[in-house]
Amino acid sequence: MMFHASNRRSSFLAKENLLDDIAVRLATVTDVPELLPLIRLVAESSGEALPSEADVARVVRHQIEDENHEYVVAEAEGHVVGCVLVCYSLSAWAGAPCAMFQDFIVDKRWRNRGAGSTMLAYARDRARIKGCVRIDLSIHSSLESAKQFFRHWGFQRIDREIMRLQVAPPNRQDNLYGNALVGGDPKLTGKLQS
Repeated sequence: MMFHASNRRSSFLAKENLLDDIAVRLATVTDVPELLPLIRLVAESSGEALPSEADVARVVRHQIEDENHEYVVAEAEGHVVGCVLVCYSLSAWAGAPCAMFQDFIVDKRWRNRGAGSTMLAYARDRARIKGCVRIDLSIHSSLESAKQFFRHWGFQRIDREIMRLQVAPPNRQDNLYGNALVGGDPKLTGKLQS
């Protein structure tokens, strides 16, 4: 299920600005160990299997260092308690930059306490600063409370489906930025290797 964000300002924002126990910031590579369990929760809630922790960590480090991706994290009591991956791209349809929110999750102990709203407001504002005219997100169709949360923020369901073509076995060791990816062309894969 896909959603688009409108420009409507959420009433959550005023409430969350009063919270002083939740900090929101961009992730750094030192956050990777705390991001991994959150990403695993997202995958499990969607019925997805993840490759090894080392492979996921390598990809997350790459995303953090890549200019077209940002992990926004919510931090409380010195720990990362939520994250959202923001992927930036240029849309020919919009004629401008757009953002896609992925892997949006808040630790169960911090839900309904402002972490998600604060993180979403920060990620939305980052997208605006980068000139994005639209924010998309995908969400598992069974997550009703999450869909309600995003609707409250102005996201609207759009009539699209996500389709997937698995081009390599999901746990193949060489499919995560290795030379076997994309026919082994080092010009396409070399800069992604760790």
